Amino acid sequence: MLNEMLGHLERQPRNKDRRVAWLKFVEPLLHGTGLVLVAHFSRIFPLFFKWLHADDDETVLLVRVHAFTHDY
Repeated sequence: MLNEMLGHLERQPRNKDRRVAWLKFVEPLLHGTGLVLVAHFSRIFPLFFKWLHADDDETVLLVRVHAFTHDY
């Protein structure tokens, strides 16, 4: 399921509605995947780094919360 979500995000990384919704509601999924999450780092972190430079503050704040403050 995470693979499909990441595929959609990679195809449209600039879609603000999609990225904000994903960042707001993905936390339970990331906690639930546990160690399997490591296999997806190569796809997740390029999106996070791209979104750190987004034009809207909401995206930047959500990325900072998920990328730099949680223990997964």
